[in-house]
Amino acid sequence: MNCDTARKSYNTLIEVAEATGIHRMTLSKIADRRGYNATVDVLDRLCTYFGCRIEQLVDHTPDQQVTEGTGRIDGKKP
Repeated sequence: MNCDTARKSYNTLIEVAEATGIHRMTLSKIADRRGYNATVDVLDRLCTYFGCRIEQLVDHTPDQQVTEGTGRIDGKKP
């Protein structure tokens, strides 16, 4: 999680879990595992709780860069 509000707060995972209904283990995985596949519902609950937008909560980090102009990872023309 990287929402500015989340960084500034000292809420424990237990507090966030109780307030959002998200299991503490799910929150732990989101916080500790890069690339954890959180559901849209979970992300929506976190945005509501922290009062932030989705862009402030998550970052997109692609595994590979798409080759410019082809729209494909392997660089081949369709």
